[in-house]
Parts: sequence; C-alpha cells; structure tokens
Amino acid sequence: MILIEDRQRVSELFENYQWNYLAEAILNSHHGEVLVDDPDSPNIAALRLPDLNLMILGGDPSHPAAREYIASLPGRSFLMFAER
Repeated sequence: MILIEDRQRVSELFENYQWNYLAEAILNSHHGEVLVDDPDSPNIAALRLPDLNLMILGGDPSHPAAREYIASLPGRSFLMFAER
C-alpha cells in the first residue's frame, strides 16, 4: 500500500460508509493517513489512524490487494469496511 497526499481522490470509496464522520475526518484533514493499492487507479484505500491501530477499508473487498493488506496488519488491529 502506498501513502498518498491527495485524500479527496479516494472519497468516493467511502460514500456509503455508515459512520461517515470518521472517514470524513481523515479525508478532510491532516489526521491519520490514506493508503492505496495503486495511486493512479485505486481499487482499495485504507484510512488509517496509526496511533489507535484503526483502519477503515474502502473499495473492492475481494480485490487481492485488500487481502494482502489485511494479512499484513499487526495482530491487534481494528478494521472497519465501507460498503460499496
């Protein structure tokens, strides 16, 4: 996964996220990080609050990059998924 600066680029992947205030806070500010599988054409994106070890995953949950990212997470991580 690659860290990106243009956070609004992946906002459509989180439009249907149930607790959208959290995703919006990361997308619209300098809190947390935004990671993508492909900076030119993201299939998945992870909004991450590293201090809390909390991630919100958006995009295609069946994409291989999603599985690879989940497998790479530390044992104690809090992961939420945004519906597409």
